[in-house]
Amino acid sequence: MDVGSAVDYAHRKGNTLADDFVVVGREERRHQIRFARNQITISKIWDEAKLDVFMAVGSKNSITTVENIQTEESIKKELHSFAKFVRSLPENPMYQGIYPEALTFPTELRRYYDKRIEELPGRATDIVESAIHAAEEEGANQVSGSFFIRSEITNLQTSVGTSGRSRKSSFEMTVRAFSDSESSGMGLTVGRNLDSLHADKAGREAGMIANRALGGKLGSPSIYDLVLHPVVAADLLGNTVGTANPIRVMLGLSCMGLEKLGTKVASDLVSVMDDGTVENGLCSDLFDMEGAPRQRTQIIKNGVLEGYIHNTTTAAQMGLKSTGNCEFADILGIGVRSFLPMRSNLIFNPGDYSPEELLTEKGVESRRTIYVTANWYTRFTHYQEGTFSSIPRDGMFLIDKDGEWSPIRQLRISDNLLKMLSNVVALGNDIHQIKWWEVTRPVFVPHVRVENVRLSTGTN
Repeated sequence: MDVGSAVDYAHRKGNTLADDFVVVGREERRHQIRFARNQITISKIWDEAKLDVFMAVGSKNSITTVENIQTEESIKKELHSFAKFVRSLPENPMYQGIYPEALTFPTELRRYYDKRIEELPGRATDIVESAIHAAEEEGANQVSGSFFIRSEITNLQTSVGTSGRSRKSSFEMTVRAFSDSESSGMGLTVGRNLDSLHADKAGREAGMIANRALGGKLGSPSIYDLVLHPVVAADLLGNTVGTANPIRVMLGLSCMGLEKLGTKVASDLVSVMDDGTVENGLCSDLFDMEGAPRQRTQIIKNGVLEGYIHNTTTAAQMGLKSTGNCEFADILGIGVRSFLPMRSNLIFNPGDYSPEELLTEKGVESRRTIYVTANWYTRFTHYQEGTFSSIPRDGMFLIDKDGEWSPIRQLRISDNLLKMLSNVVALGNDIHQIKWWEVTRPVFVPHVRVENVRLSTGTN
């Protein structure tokens, strides 16, 4: 049975078993290439077909995945078993139903699908090798990374009569380059269309940072201005704005609490929206997983927290409408999915400075400046206050007034994210889509300059 027929059957059957029912059929092909020590080490292709199912009986609700879709009988068996499980659950007093308006979404092939992406596996080896060679030309001795290519067809039907079909393509490449065991750099390129694939550029950036990191000295803990590479800005600032989510607020995992709505949480320079429609966004689509249309939602405007993303349930609790952000989501990152609001693509407004101007302090008050090109292991000491620490990864550089870079090491960013958002003093005019394993949801963000940030060693 093909996925389209499986969705049709599951929809008919599910409507007899539940009050609210959503079925999402997914057909996906993934091609993965991994490379290490300048050589391709893994090349695999997966084909997957499955149904994601949401079912509510009264306010009792849950989700499941049906992987055996070979016959109507196998689907029927899974749905009956799932319905029995849902009826055994306790009532969920928060539940407010699924998106109530019946909509029909036509298949959209222009914005989110590029046929050329499906043809990439035949060229993937050459593309990876070009990234490796570009890093080597910049001085890297060893190059590692990954290249993922995906194509997907999504079919959705809901019990209120909504139906939609979308076709999407995407790629993600991450390049790590090493000039020695302690001098490394990273470059990445992600997108939905082939015109945004820049493997050579990612390799060159990784190699350049690694080469310039050679001979790094122990950094001095102090207060600095930081220039955040988009990779770092996406993790620290983007993921902070991404906690403007009512579920994270309810769980105490956000510094964007209800008391901050309508108040200043960032510099006047900072405006951010969640945009589930942007053409090249890796989380863009026509509809969310309860059948609401994807849309643009202002989160922060000129530093003021304007609102949250929502699904139907969280929106109803605040007297609002869904923002089209419902997904079968693992919001805690522990492998347990729920029917929850999740951000799509976060879009930061650009600023007036080129990255070079930010790094040479042109037009910005002169202070001791550090350029942080990557980070990892961001950990919170208090989610609601926003206090955290994060370890710079790869090249980190002290910038003097003449724009000269001096590589430094073994410092940790230890500060408060709300304070950092408020201390943004300049934004680059460059915008990059960032997604990798430290930034699991895409963020479009420029280079960002933040003043008065505390850097410590591992012990202070």
